[in-house]
Amino acid sequence: LTKLSSLDLSANLLSGQLPQDIGEITTLQRLDLSSNLLSGPLPSSISALKTLLYFNISSNLISGSIPSDLSQLKSLQTLDLHGNLLGGEIDPSLLGLSSLSRVDLSNNKLQGFIPWQPNDTLPLLRTVEYVNLSHNLLTGPLAPPKFSSVFAERLKVLDMSYNQLSGDLPDFEFVIALTTLKLNENLFTGSVPSTLLSATLGLLEELDLSKNNLSGTSAISFLSSLCVVLLQVLASSMKSVL
Repeated sequence: LTKLSSLDLSANLLSGQLPQDIGEITTLQRLDLSSNLLSGPLPSSISALKTLLYFNISSNLISGSIPSDLSQLKSLQTLDLHGNLLGGEIDPSLLGLSSLSRVDLSNNKLQGFIPWQPNDTLPLLRTVEYVNLSHNLLTGPLAPPKFSSVFAERLKVLDMSYNQLSGDLPDFEFVIALTTLKLNENLFTGSVPSTLLSATLGLLEELDLSKNNLSGTSAISFLSSLCVVLLQVLASSMKSVL
């Protein structure tokens, strides 16, 4: 298999552990093992797949922690590990994969803080478009104070729902491409940032902040302003029809 670039064994009844030999197929660019019954830890030999662009082993029974060796996959664009039994903390080196555009670690048992880099920047989120860490056991703040230095214009979907994140919500002013933001079922406090409810996030289609401990009047003021705008648009439409 010296020329194999794509291996798709998804949606079968494969069981047992992923063998160390998987690292010998060094030509792989796409590896999909999702929706099987695979168990045990991820083998460290995966780090030998230097040309891997797409790795999906979601909806299995993979346990243990996410190996730090995955940070050696410098070309990786999609990492999908959702729906497993992975635990422990997220290794900071994993979030240094600068080529990632999509990362899904949801529905696992991941714990601890979201590992921001020491200089309060997160290289992954400078290139990524989709981030889903929902349905885990993550704690602590969502992001450092200088949130604009973490996220970039490409981010479209951010789902951190169903965790134990706490503290104030950060400033989303510079996340101008965001279409979906789900932070529901956490422990956030304080008020809803005015920038989150401003025209800065004009592309936002879904916003879920339910079941937190948020307070203040900014959200109510936003709803009042929105109603006025909608009425003006409706009136304008009616005039054009007449």
